[in-house]
Amino acid sequence: MGPDLRWVHLVGRALGLKRLLRTSGGRALARIGGVKDQVNRVPAGVAEVETLAATALLIRRSAFDDVGGFDERYFLYGEDLDLCRRLRRRSWKLLGLEAPWATHDDGSTSADDFERELSWWNGTMGYAASWWTTRGWVLGLGAATAMSVRLCVRRPSQCERIIRQILVGPSRARSQRRQPNLN
Repeated sequence: MGPDLRWVHLVGRALGLKRLLRTSGGRALARIGGVKDQVNRVPAGVAEVETLAATALLIRRSAFDDVGGFDERYFLYGEDLDLCRRLRRRSWKLLGLEAPWATHDDGSTSADDFERELSWWNGTMGYAASWWTTRGWVLGLGAATAMSVRLCVRRPSQCERIIRQILVGPSRARSQRRQPNLN
């Protein structure tokens, strides 16, 4: 929940900045705009936000129907970003709450951290392919390339699959899709 996902978020994730920013030395960096939301994505009260996580999302049926619901091209990750982008484009307001009203057991949809990371990058790069400007896409692709290298080092036997899911598939989708009005 918070600001829409941008290339700077991908760079931060590819470099593992979230862990760094939670250390005492990294907290000063966490005050920088565009970086601080990687550590704390919970608003200080009811606040209008650009994105909401689909793990705990309440939505009016009329709003959901107005934008055609979830895009079935997304299997996992990115579907909530896409839905929120389309809701905002149709002038629906998205509100984030500070009060926890649901618990999400992180990672239960994947066999392990490696598979979750691979799925996250695949879905997120699919979102970027659909919505980001050329500049944002190129910068995001750079971050995805860095993450692909990290994952290939972890599992060399999976390198071809990693590159296909994180780089090739989303790049192909970007070149084949009729691009929406990018902003």
